[in-house]
Amino acid sequence: MVAAGLIRGFFVKFSIGATLNKAFALLSRTIGPLLISSVLIYLIPFLLYYYSVESPAGYVDEGFGSSSQNPLVGLPKVVLGIVINTVFTIVVVVILYRAHKGETIAIADLRKAIGNKFLQVLGASIAANVLISLATLLLIIPGIIVGLMFCVAIPTSVIENRGVGGSLTRSRDLTRGHRWSLLGYFPIILVSLLAVAVLYFAGIDLTEWSDWPDIEPFVPVLSTMGEVIFSVLLCVFTVAAYAMLRDLKEGHRPETVAEVFA
Repeated sequence: MVAAGLIRGFFVKFSIGATLNKAFALLSRTIGPLLISSVLIYLIPFLLYYYSVESPAGYVDEGFGSSSQNPLVGLPKVVLGIVINTVFTIVVVVILYRAHKGETIAIADLRKAIGNKFLQVLGASIAANVLISLATLLLIIPGIIVGLMFCVAIPTSVIENRGVGGSLTRSRDLTRGHRWSLLGYFPIILVSLLAVAVLYFAGIDLTEWSDWPDIEPFVPVLSTMGEVIFSVLLCVFTVAAYAMLRDLKEGHRPETVAEVFA
């Protein structure tokens, strides 16, 4: 199934190739701001918590079980992770979409976006994940369908300033008629990113067991860097899909830029 729309006056089709090209173009134009945001918002806070709280307490993060066994260290980390990931997602989405529109962005704009959108983005993220999980528990196919319906709910929440229900509904509407294409697009992205992540973390493990110089003190830094790279790339490809879907549906409208900071 192929869908078409009007973008900058040209009749175009939604395609995996065009969306991937858009994603790489966005990444190349925003690499500087994304790198700075990754270090300041994601890398430094997590590493500060690790070296000041986790490491002195001998805490080893192995998932939910670790948090329940040592809640004084684990639960604050869970809360910190939710806050950091939500703020980071808002910042990355705003940077990418402004680049898509050919606009620059100031720090004051990012602070305003975080303040205005934090709760609605957090709510949209929780709601989408809960619905996808429930659908997956029923059968794999319903989970995939629901996942495709809500795959751009987070960019919608950030950019269009919609609440939880509005973001989910809008994502469903934007993806309608394009889900066969998205079914090809997102598996390619996820499999590629997971393959890179597996190789990256396997490399870290190998260096720990090899005769290379001891890198154990740097493992938390390398692991957190891997996480933030994965998060940024997934966000880039998701925003590219959102931008393509919205442009196909509506075309470029001047007022869409202002929505990011509404």
